[in-house]
Amino acid sequence: MATATPGSVEALVALLHTHLLECKVCMETFSSDADTHPDRRPMSLYCGHVLCGECVRLLTNPGQPLHCPFCRLPGDPALVSACWPLTDLQVLLQDHEEPFTSSGSLSPPGVEEWECSSSGGDSRATAMTALDDGALRLVRAFGGWGALANPTGMALFRSGALAVVHDGKARVAVFGPRGRRLHSFGRRCVSGGSRTGLTHTHTHTHTLTHPLGVAVLPGGQLVVTDAGDSALKVFTSRGGAVAEARDWLSVPWGVCVSADGAVLVADDQRGALVRVRVDAASGQIRGQEVLLEGLQNPRAVACCPLTGHIALLEHTHTRTHTHTHTSEHTGSPEDAHTHTPTHPRVASSWRLKLYADDLTLLTQLDSLGLGLRTGSPASPPLCLTAVTFDTAGKLVAADASAATVWSLGRPWQEPRVTHTHTHTHSHTHSVTLTPLVTHGLVRPVGLAVRGDLLLVLDSGDHSVKMYSHTHTHTP
Repeated sequence: MATATPGSVEALVALLHTHLLECKVCMETFSSDADTHPDRRPMSLYCGHVLCGECVRLLTNPGQPLHCPFCRLPGDPALVSACWPLTDLQVLLQDHEEPFTSSGSLSPPGVEEWECSSSGGDSRATAMTALDDGALRLVRAFGGWGALANPTGMALFRSGALAVVHDGKARVAVFGPRGRRLHSFGRRCVSGGSRTGLTHTHTHTHTLTHPLGVAVLPGGQLVVTDAGDSALKVFTSRGGAVAEARDWLSVPWGVCVSADGAVLVADDQRGALVRVRVDAASGQIRGQEVLLEGLQNPRAVACCPLTGHIALLEHTHTRTHTHTHTSEHTGSPEDAHTHTPTHPRVASSWRLKLYADDLTLLTQLDSLGLGLRTGSPASPPLCLTAVTFDTAGKLVAADASAATVWSLGRPWQEPRVTHTHTHTHSHTHSVTLTPLVTHGLVRPVGLAVRGDLLLVLDSGDHSVKMYSHTHTHTP
């Protein structure tokens, strides 16, 4: 959330969440619902320190004492019990926080009221913070070569912890809200497989061969798209294998969680957007259905939690002809020219599609057309690599070509009907590109938003960079 005034009720609630309602081992928020999220309930050790149920389970070895990770005091695991005071505190705060989120009177300063239009909004929108309300500045950067290697995707836990998939020895790295590395999992195998020397068997459920995308399920589990195995894999936040699906995927790439808790997967080779039904409590995969077909290399997908809008990035290809001119002369070699036609060269471009929650196409934008709005005709066309929504429902996109992050606003609200040379209507809308981050990036490939905090995954220098409106923002 936005920075609260010191001493205010909002500041006190934020401190309670940070210091009392998060497990200090995995940084996950405790759950007051023991039936829905039993692994997230607060558990009190014999020494008085509190962990979540999952961390207690992972630290327990049969027949051995359980050592507290903080004071190292050994004790009997049978003496661990539920910490009811923290559970009661969490329920009490949830009951009192509900009016804060439904009324603009107690909203932090710097937010804007969004009245959704009839062209795609709905009543779920509330007073939220828009990233383009002011200039974003670098708050913190972490990772770097050694901690991350060629990262491709990231996702936020509700606690503010961050999961990053990359090409390291352990393919998933989990960082705390302030960038401290917590743990890693999803090991790389070294032999036995047909794909780049990596194993490719159904028995290695803890391994990842070539992860491209990651998302966090409502229950705190991680879902990872593994293009090397043509699989969708579900893990606990600590790396325990939960579920896996393979048969109906080709090259799964982008992944996100929709407003109703389903998993959306962009399959690059199949040209489809697939919705996967996942059990909220266990993380088990219950089935799937194809939402959209006939797409051209869909790579990234994002869903707006306010409106349910779906943003989809396609990687399109266009052919351009190049010629080498050569003519034979008797003069010097500098005067020699040839004219030799070559084969068409394939160039890459991007197309951004926006759908309503009922899959009605709201607008369609292409990277070349967006590039004309940057104000620099000499600059190369935009190369969009990631897309997300800020908490005000505005569209945000990463541009690897200009090493920039743009806010596109809400382009579906102001339609502009145009005609092509074939007299067909094109799905174009007026859009204003607002630069959010223009310095300090090399190749942005991932985006995540938490309140007024923008996180950018930069594969160019293998890092995560956090931006906000102020230098003093504390995640």
